[in-house]
Amino acid sequence: MTDPRLLIIVGKGGVGRTTVAAGLALEAGHRGLKVLVLELNGLWDIGRRMRLARSYPAIAISENVDWRSLTARECMEDFGKRKLKLGFVGSSVMGSRPLRAFVDAVPGLPDLLQLGKIENLLNDPLPGDPVYDLVIVDAPATGHGVTLLSAPQSMTEISGAGPFHDLASTIADALAAPSSGVVVATLPEVLPLSETLGLLDQLEAMPIRTHRVVVNRVAPLPIPDLAQWPQIKSMLSDEPDLVRLADLTEGLLGVHAEEHEVLATLTRRAEQLRVPVSLVPTLPRRQTRVDLEAVATALGAR
Repeated sequence: MTDPRLLIIVGKGGVGRTTVAAGLALEAGHRGLKVLVLELNGLWDIGRRMRLARSYPAIAISENVDWRSLTARECMEDFGKRKLKLGFVGSSVMGSRPLRAFVDAVPGLPDLLQLGKIENLLNDPLPGDPVYDLVIVDAPATGHGVTLLSAPQSMTEISGAGPFHDLASTIADALAAPSSGVVVATLPEVLPLSETLGLLDQLEAMPIRTHRVVVNRVAPLPIPDLAQWPQIKSMLSDEPDLVRLADLTEGLLGVHAEEHEVLATLTRRAEQLRVPVSLVPTLPRRQTRVDLEAVATALGAR
C-alpha cells in the first residue's frame, strides 16, 4: 500500500476528529516525517490547545509538525497570486467585497479554494516553502466533510472551463491518487454507528480511498476477568457502599457490552472494505483536554 501524503479526517460532530487529526500528526512526526496539520474555515482548535492565535502561515507545534488554519478568503488571495498571476495586487483584487460575495455564493467554491491550497502545499510548494511528507486535514463534520470531498466534481460540472475548472480537475486528480486517503473518526456508541456505516458507504463510491477507521474513546473492561465477576459480586452484598460499587460495575459492564457490539459491527464492515481499524482508549485529561501525546502513542500502537 502506498504511504499516504494526504489524509482527510471526517466523522460525525463530537467524535473527536480534531483530536484524531492532531494525534496522527504527532505520531507521524515521531516517526521522522515532516507533517502539516490543517484546520479549515478559520477554525483553530488545535492552535487553542497549544495556546496559539489563529494563523494562516505555518507554525511549528512539535518536532517535525507544523500547524496552520485556512480560510477561503486567504486561499482565494493565494490563488490569485499563484494561478492568475496577479502578483501582490492579488490581495486587494481577490479580497474585494464583490469577489468575496461571489465566493460565498458559489456552492463548493470555498471548499475548492482550500483544497487547492492543500494541493499546492503538497505538489507545488513555492521556493522556500516547507516540503511536507504528510498533510493531515481536520475536515468539517460528516455532511460538510462529504461536500468538501465532492467539491472538485461539483465545480467541474458547474464551471465547464476556465481557471476554477482547471483547479477542480487538479484537485480531483490529487484526491484520487493512491497517496491520498480518508480517515473516518467515530465513537464506539450506537448513535454514531449508523452515520459511520453510511459514511463508509458514501466513501466507497468516491475516487478517494478510505485509509483507516479510528474509534475514539474506547472504554477499558472494568474488571480484569469477566468469569470471576459473579463470585466478586456475591461478595459485595453486605454493605450499602459495596452494593453501590457492584451496581456501578454492572453499569460499566453494560456500557462495555454495548461498545463490544458496536465495534464488532464496525469491524465487520471495515473488513469487507479492507480498511484497518484503530482504537484510541479513553484517556486522562489535562485541563479538560485529552493529552494529544497519549493519543499519538495509541495510534502508533495499532
